[in-house]
Amino acid sequence: MNSSSQPTLQDAKTEAERSTQPGARYALAIDLEPATVELIGWWLAGADLRLRLDAGPGDPLDLILVEVAYPRRDDCDRLQAITATWPNVPIVLLSPTFFADTPCRGEVARRFGVAAILANPLVRDRFLGTVHDLLGSRR
Repeated sequence: MNSSSQPTLQDAKTEAERSTQPGARYALAIDLEPATVELIGWWLAGADLRLRLDAGPGDPLDLILVEVAYPRRDDCDRLQAITATWPNVPIVLLSPTFFADTPCRGEVARRFGVAAILANPLVRDRFLGTVHDLLGSRR
């Protein structure tokens, strides 16, 4: 950690390289911008989740965060491949093209086959509320 006790991208990379620890909860970041990784890493640490930057099919995950710039243009095959690799792990799709007032777990999320969508840039309370809603009873 850096001197301000906020995780940096390097901290996230170092954490991702460590072996998993029994009982720990993990979120996988896929295609997130470096600044978003730093911010989310800091927020998730407070929610007792560790942010990983890569994972294999057998690695334990509790949440997957995927950033897509223009999801209306992207092929849904990518999201389906992620779902096939980690079935039953909720996926949160982040995009700057989503409106901030779009329901996180509404029709748009269902169309993309994900557990939730969030507009990026992220709002801390909405992000952590969505994470809590998705993982609140998972352990």
